[in-house]
Amino acid sequence: MGNKFIISDFYQKHMLGFYLVDGKVQRIADMATDNIVGNIYCGLVSDLVKNIDAAFVSIGSQKGFLSTKKCEEPLKCGDKVLVQVEYDAIKTKDYGLTTNISLTGNALVLTVGNHAVSISKKIQDVTKRNALKQMMEPYRNSEYGFILRTQSEFMTKEEICSEAERLIAQWQDIQRKFTYAKPKEILLSQNKIVETAKKYAEMDAVEIITDRQEIAHLLGKEKIPFRLFETGKVSLCNLYRLDKTVEECLSNKVWLRSGAYLVIDYTEALTVIDVNSGKAEIKGNKEDVIFEINREAMHKIAEQIELRNLSGIILIDFINMKNSQRKEEIEKELNEILLKQSVYAKAYGFTKLGLMEMSRKKKDKPFHEIL
Repeated sequence: MGNKFIISDFYQKHMLGFYLVDGKVQRIADMATDNIVGNIYCGLVSDLVKNIDAAFVSIGSQKGFLSTKKCEEPLKCGDKVLVQVEYDAIKTKDYGLTTNISLTGNALVLTVGNHAVSISKKIQDVTKRNALKQMMEPYRNSEYGFILRTQSEFMTKEEICSEAERLIAQWQDIQRKFTYAKPKEILLSQNKIVETAKKYAEMDAVEIITDRQEIAHLLGKEKIPFRLFETGKVSLCNLYRLDKTVEECLSNKVWLRSGAYLVIDYTEALTVIDVNSGKAEIKGNKEDVIFEINREAMHKIAEQIELRNLSGIILIDFINMKNSQRKEEIEKELNEILLKQSVYAKAYGFTKLGLMEMSRKKKDKPFHEIL
């Protein structure tokens, strides 16, 4: 069936992106236009937290958190600082900010604070890699460098060099604007749909599909390959059962094939996932059956963590297993799955109370907060 990235606003008119592998949804992205991740601001330092080398910075009507460890000069309250929104606000946490600005094009990413020339690992031809790197050497300096994206392999030297000059001019324009900007003023607004679509277009054999004319126009304008889905008897949503995926991700109860189910509860401090035997038939060797139910639950939990974009501390209450070796098997297999996911996560084993401890890096809002 191939991999697909579907962009649609079928659910509550909220624009979402669905990444499917062989027809199964693996990730859901927030594509709403009010998402400010990637935007660049003339921030105003409103507070300093010296013991953790951080500052709270006002941006527009919001506030963000900035690590000051890499700032070239010490900051003080009332200072203007050029920042980009790196991470979304999560729960009670403010937006994550960075002073290492990045500007994205079709072939290149200009990286302020990193003056190296890097190349996408997906460009494997050594001769091509060397030629691309040599091409970009004259454009980098001590202030910024470039990342050559996968698409650069299929673009001409003139197109790549022209984009490099455009991104440099854009960076210089942002710097000029910052000099005269009022505190909290926005200097560059990133289009979430365009930036996310570019990312998925770079992945191996991913077809981008939308059923919205305005999105098709936007992608076409940015020269991002896509297919417009013409709705006939079956909608794009129904064809890939996207509504079912959304409903499951918003429910606190998730059923398993065996008849068992998960209960997922969110608190301020952590997420708790409880595995219940439910309607599952426990016949024969009870320990064997419980182990298989827990394995099934573990796979579903990993899937839901990725789909729901859960983060922070997560506690999992599996059905009690007496065999310590089987507990280790569950932990090992879960970590193997987590390594393949889009955000770093790790399971740390079972507590004395029999709860599986794990954590996942905070990046973007969890799905239930988006909707």
